[in-house]
Amino acid sequence: MPNGPFPDDSHAYFTVTGVVKNEDGSPVTEAVIVAFKIGGDQKRRPDFTLQNSDQNGRYSMRLAAGSAYSILIRNSFGGGQPAPGEFVGRYGGETATPVSGQAGQVVQNIDITTFKIPEPGIDKNSFRNKPAGALPTIAPRGRNLP
Repeated sequence: MPNGPFPDDSHAYFTVTGVVKNEDGSPVTEAVIVAFKIGGDQKRRPDFTLQNSDQNGRYSMRLAAGSAYSILIRNSFGGGQPAPGEFVGRYGGETATPVSGQAGQVVQNIDITTFKIPEPGIDKNSFRNKPAGALPTIAPRGRNLP
């Protein structure tokens, strides 16, 4: 998985920039930014990763031009579902919003709000006033929320 600039600059790329924040609006540092190509690897391996957001929560990621990507945030990326207490987020919330660009373009303000994965069995009503995408549809380890 490429991390940062392409090994040779002959590849066409675009740049995505944004800020990672938690639910109270504070910047999230050291978040792992992951990009999945829409219609890409069915095994769900990311196409690109970036480590890490800076002390102000900012990130900048170069992606191959001409494709659309889903941008996700996690504490770390090792595959599998995140554990309770870890934070996650996705551009567009529960329904991913694709990000794409032309060669040389800078796509700005791809800001993502993270939330902590709840313990299994948490009451859905505690998510009533959370941002879009804050209510997971599946609890960790595949158990449905009540």
